[in-house]
Amino acid sequence: MKLRARAVLFDLDDTLVPDREAALAALRAAAELARPLGIEPGVLAAGVRARARELWRAFRTESAFPDTRISSWEVLYADFRG
Repeated sequence: MKLRARAVLFDLDDTLVPDREAALAALRAAAELARPLGIEPGVLAAGVRARARELWRAFRTESAFPDTRISSWEVLYADFRG
């Protein structure tokens, strides 16, 4: 008797479960906490995203992780252990 393996793979990350909008909403909500300090939340959130892109590009992630397609905003909550 020959066994046949079967598998179904689901790409949950922004394919079946769109997380980009949730991540951006969380960033905006966190930036709102700076308002009492006189910091405009929209400016802070835009600055965080711009700096994340800058650091992401400086790290040369395209060559380090060529097949992952991880974006700069996703690494704001990832630590890449292991």
